Amino acid sequence: MIGFKLKLNGKETSALIQQGVLSIIITKVKNEIEESINLNFNGMDTKDLKYIDWDQCNLKEGDELILTIKKIEEVSAPIRIRDIDHQFDNKQKLKNYYSLKESLEKEGLI
Repeated sequence: MIGFKLKLNGKETSALIQQGVLSIIITKVKNEIEESINLNFNGMDTKDLKYIDWDQCNLKEGDELILTIKKIEEVSAPIRIRDIDHQFDNKQKLKNYYSLKESLEKEGLI
């Protein structure tokens, strides 16, 4: 099955998800509080209702990443597996919605 192989500074991690989402996200943040570059290699298995993390780390200048999309024969051991909690996710979405709604109302946009 097709998945991702990530080579980060020589360390290889391979992953795939049978049904769901597989992601590698690199995020750069720079503001008054922090300056960082982060890597998240994770997935959501919608068949078994699990979140799976293979790698989470801070990146720095000079780090070398090679991403290969390929047939994965052997999946690397994840660093963490969590159950998907739909009730908690829905509560978080509602909390975010009401917070954004309040901000838009204060600005007179709605």
